[in-house]
Amino acid sequence: MDEDLLKFSAETRYQFLKVDLQLLTTGLEMGTLELGRGNLEIAHREAAAVEKGMQTIERLLPGVAAEKRSEVEVGLVRLRESYEAFRAILAANEGQ
Repeated sequence: MDEDLLKFSAETRYQFLKVDLQLLTTGLEMGTLELGRGNLEIAHREAAAVEKGMQTIERLLPGVAAEKRSEVEVGLVRLRESYEAFRAILAANEGQ
């Protein structure tokens, strides 16, 4: 394959993953907002979308150049921590 095409593809994947992390963070914030409003259905929907998005990132991450991968990995760790905290709060609210 053409070297320029490979570089372009790797850069595009990296940019996609960065944007996806931002979108998933926003989705988690929306879920938190809806949970605060008592809208468990939307909160669950956002949680499911975030979980699926994290799986997508994990699947695509190996195609990112090593020097840029750590940035995405750090963002994914932070997102996962926030997601786990959100899921715990969501589970606690289901019993109410």
